[in-house]
Amino acid sequence: MSNDIRTALTIVWLIISILLILIILSFCLLPGDVIKSVSGACQVQHPDEEACTMCGMTSAFLAISDHHLDHATNLNRWSVPLYALIVVNELIAAIYFAGRLRNKLGEITFPVDNQCP
Repeated sequence: MSNDIRTALTIVWLIISILLILIILSFCLLPGDVIKSVSGACQVQHPDEEACTMCGMTSAFLAISDHHLDHATNLNRWSVPLYALIVVNELIAAIYFAGRLRNKLGEITFPVDNQCP
């Protein structure tokens, strides 16, 4: 893979990671009514009356943010694995950012005066 493609994919991944952390933080910090009013109801037509993969995900993420994993699983069985995957992604992104920051700053050294008074 060329260096340009690798850089482009890394930038896209970091942008998505920033958006995901903002979404997760909003679920943790904003009231549930506000999030539900912004997200709205599922707009997918369900001709077979079976819920789609994302149905109930907003309510499930709110339940996870309140530490109600059983309730979240009842709302959407994929919510806990997806939430966990997002958290793992955010940890990897944080490690990546920390490594890049460390590389940019380099080792901080302080001049030492070896002369004793």
